[in-house]
Amino acid sequence: MRVDVSPDMGMYKLLTRQGYEASFALAEFVDNAIDAHLKHQSRSSKDVQQLDIKLKFYSESYADPALRNVIVIEDNGPGISHQRLQEAFKPAKVSGSAGLSEFGIGMKAAAVWFADVWTLRTVPVSGNRLYETQFNLMELLAKGKSTINVEESARTGAAPGTTISLLKLRRAITKELYANICQDLVEIYQRFTEGTQARVYLSAEFDETISDLNFTLPDDRQTLFAERYETLAGKTYLVGPKREWTQPISFVFEGKRVDGFLSLLAVGSYKDNPGIILFRNNRVITGTSRHPNIPVDLVGTSNKYGRQRIYGELNMDGLPVTYTKDRFEIDTAAFVECVRQAPGVAELIKQSDRYRSNLKDGAWEKVSEQAFQKKTTKPAASKKPAKKASATGASGGGSAGASGTAASTGTAKPAPPAPPPDLASVLITLQSNTSSLALKNVLAETIFQYRWGRAIATALCLRIVLEAGILEKIRKDYPTTYPAVSDKAIAGLITYMQGNMTTFLNAQRDYKVVKCIQSNAVKGQGDVMMLNNVSHGHYNPVMQEVDKFISNLEPLLLWAYS
Repeated sequence: MRVDVSPDMGMYKLLTRQGYEASFALAEFVDNAIDAHLKHQSRSSKDVQQLDIKLKFYSESYADPALRNVIVIEDNGPGISHQRLQEAFKPAKVSGSAGLSEFGIGMKAAAVWFADVWTLRTVPVSGNRLYETQFNLMELLAKGKSTINVEESARTGAAPGTTISLLKLRRAITKELYANICQDLVEIYQRFTEGTQARVYLSAEFDETISDLNFTLPDDRQTLFAERYETLAGKTYLVGPKREWTQPISFVFEGKRVDGFLSLLAVGSYKDNPGIILFRNNRVITGTSRHPNIPVDLVGTSNKYGRQRIYGELNMDGLPVTYTKDRFEIDTAAFVECVRQAPGVAELIKQSDRYRSNLKDGAWEKVSEQAFQKKTTKPAASKKPAKKASATGASGGGSAGASGTAASTGTAKPAPPAPPPDLASVLITLQSNTSSLALKNVLAETIFQYRWGRAIATALCLRIVLEAGILEKIRKDYPTTYPAVSDKAIAGLITYMQGNMTTFLNAQRDYKVVKCIQSNAVKGQGDVMMLNNVSHGHYNPVMQEVDKFISNLEPLLLWAYS
């Protein structure tokens, strides 16, 4: 069988000079094996065995001359069918479906980057045939050929799978390079190889010395569990109860959903922390121990404490990557800004910079949230007492009479109006009432923005607090109703609750909550409508209005977080 490897043989020559790193070039072969395995698994009605992938490296001094300076990649996957062989060798033939092997150039580009000569042997899982071929770039170019011969034979008991051998490497693999490759591949495929239920078993060997490349979560990935650290007048305060410093992240970027989390590591490290790992289709694109992803625009310069502790995992399926799959092709500055603006991230970054694990005695004090707020609240300036009016009046003569001041008659001045309640206490109550870590973190961000007087940010957070709180309440206390509301936004939730009031509330006991819902269910009116307008960018509130939102919605908030 002849297989066309055109369209332009000169293109292969260009691929030999591409900017691959050895780890990511080898990852192309692993991608193909995993992608074929997952697609076969989804189509098969039978149990599919675990995928085993072996990468064998042979040095220039290996005992067998035929294997010197060679890499062999073996897998026990479904193999390459007769129909797919043509696509497998065409350099620009894309797979047509999303997944780890979607660009149609990875295996070919990576193979010629390593070597001019490489072989492929594959046994498809269906049928009884075996296919073998050799690709020799220099020979094809010298003879002006654009087709290669694929030998076809009977399977004769050979197990399904594919073996690719890269011969006479132009880039020899040293022990040091081998160690780096192994470390990178362990991290790149961590979601496929971790745990007892791993879908893939990945291993490597160097001159027959075997290395296990399956991922085990390092001990130093434990999340920080601590109070909030604040600094005031040179002293550190440990504020409030201890909590896990993890912040769920979810936003839309360039039309695609990004979700995951950021956290602070209990043990900081400049050396081993990969930073914020960016995944695509469960495969790491950016963020490894050797090449960490810790944006300076997010955590500050590399000597900042945050550089040691910021860790995260973000799923970015659908966003574009380079064909070498070692970075995303996006506006990085805009992306980092979206991460920075996500609820809870600002407080997380602050904590990463302020937390110290080795505070000396006397240099810190543990206080409650309320006690710390009192320390940061400036006392009101005292007013000088009013001067007493002259007995002869301001005009210098006669009695003050009926027109005299209160001071001249001895009558006390009325007391100033009581200051409005600190509505952050409402939010603090909600935070203490919920057991959901995600809601605690969102509320922490809401409190932070409120205390700083950031009206828009507080309103945006408040909308999330209200919507997520109601949904969580219904999920826990009214599970049979939850499917009917799980996909509703806050306006739809309020409308649904207004139409099904008796499901959730007792008219006499919960009359304040009922009234709150009714006032917000009127189309075009209410505080919920205003919060929606803020979230859509149609309204910019001031802090007095935010106070009103919290005060008016307090009954519903307390119900949701009860």
